[in-house]
Amino acid sequence: MAKIRENQMEGKTLEGAIGAAVEDCLERGYLAELLTDYRREVMGMLLYEYDEKKHLRNTYEEGVQEGMQKGIQKGIQKGIRTGERRGAIKGQKEKSYQSARNMYRRGFPARDAAEILEENEKTVAAWYREWERQT
Repeated sequence: MAKIRENQMEGKTLEGAIGAAVEDCLERGYLAELLTDYRREVMGMLLYEYDEKKHLRNTYEEGVQEGMQKGIQKGIQKGIRTGERRGAIKGQKEKSYQSARNMYRRGFPARDAAEILEENEKTVAAWYREWERQT
């Protein structure tokens, strides 16, 4: 996906960007058997069925759920009452911050990052300004 985005930033159409990314994967030996046997299906899926924002939102939500489960287990192990939520909220905010930073590095606009992370757009925009000052 990163290669497809890179190719699009170079001015290629989506179809051209996907084709170039598949070629690059084949040259490097990534998923060579799959791409050789199912190239047409892979390109079709990427062109018509893949929704990057939905995928990122689902991945984020799965990570949050997994993190919350691990946090609950650790809390129970340490004898922390499950009613105490401050730590969970802080942990979720830190996860949103890290995820937004990854999206910033990949060129996502602050508005899209806020939508995907279900975070306040002003908060994410402030984070983006902070990261811009650091570079």
